Amino acid sequence: MKNIIISGSIIKYPWGGLIQLWTAWFHGLKSLGYKVYYVEDVSWEYACYNVETKLMINDPSYGIMRVIEELKRYDMQNSWCFIDHEETHFGMSKQELIKVFKEADVFIDTQFDTLPQYSMNGPLRVLLDGEPGWNQIGIQNMIDSGEAVPAYDAYFSLGLNIGTPKAKAPDLGITWEKMMVPVLIEPTPYIPVSKDASFTTVMAWQANPVKTYEGKTFGMKDVEFQKFLELPKLVNQKMEIAVSGPNVPWDLLKENRWNVVNADDISVTLTSYKKYINGSKGEFSVAKNAHVATKNGMFLERSGYYLLSGRPVVLQDTGWSEYLPTGRGLFAVNFLDEAVDAIDQINGDYQRHAKWANEFAMEFLDSVKTISGFMETLKTKYGRK
Repeated sequence: MKNIIISGSIIKYPWGGLIQLWTAWFHGLKSLGYKVYYVEDVSWEYACYNVETKLMINDPSYGIMRVIEELKRYDMQNSWCFIDHEETHFGMSKQELIKVFKEADVFIDTQFDTLPQYSMNGPLRVLLDGEPGWNQIGIQNMIDSGEAVPAYDAYFSLGLNIGTPKAKAPDLGITWEKMMVPVLIEPTPYIPVSKDASFTTVMAWQANPVKTYEGKTFGMKDVEFQKFLELPKLVNQKMEIAVSGPNVPWDLLKENRWNVVNADDISVTLTSYKKYINGSKGEFSVAKNAHVATKNGMFLERSGYYLLSGRPVVLQDTGWSEYLPTGRGLFAVNFLDEAVDAIDQINGDYQRHAKWANEFAMEFLDSVKTISGFMETLKTKYGRK
């Protein structure tokens, strides 16, 4: 396996945090010696988001401008393609894309049914599930309604419980391989924390519409945040969230002593996103309700970047604590009192927890290590002879 194609959504949604997620994949695959191509498509109008103007538009040039800066870092400035709703090709031409798919060994699809017209008769097709629980419910609902569901040669999930009895989500009769979320490990100097720094996070209040399955409703972070709404009143610590999306209860959050900023404003570029994390004392974050309710076992990549920066993390547990050590720089919580205790512990011995946070990211989340394991599983279990 030498040539890898991977799909994503960073041109249509060029938030700094999402771009950072993809740099881990580009870095990991390129470091392991693979030739990497990035592809993305949309099938509907006004699918591209301009983070600066906060408008949905058709023109992908804003996203391309943001993403190309990172692609150049990995010598991928000529190895990408975006196809809009009118099938206009940006980057590689249609003929070039056909050739790339013909010569590729693996197509990693992270968006579900990306470019089937190019991939069906070409490389090994791999579905990488980045929304565990949520995706399985969606696919099961498609099956139950009689919709056609695309098939893949291999299925991987970032949900460490998916496909096991621990997960409360349908396994679809599929063998789900697992991988830890990759984080780009770069040598960066530790930036000391200012005295008035806050515990922060970056989140979407309602990223997607709710889904239902077997009479139950599965929602987003707005549902889980209610459990921790009073946290700032119970800790001697400034608490802040950078939030975006519809129906954000700005006044209610402020009444409960949360400092609230717009997530788009700090995610305009990858640089501004990193600056926000480095300006934080640590992270407190909830997970999406669909992740918690299905107990999917997913660990959030954004938390990995807080940890890498030496910022301790208090993160709602989706089942990931069964696989990762906690209590030293990283705390898993399910209830309000646990979050209070975790923040108190961190503040009581901050420098050691900051050191442990960085060490955790280096040991468990390094993109080269995690992606190497992913590719090795592909080769040994699914490689074509």
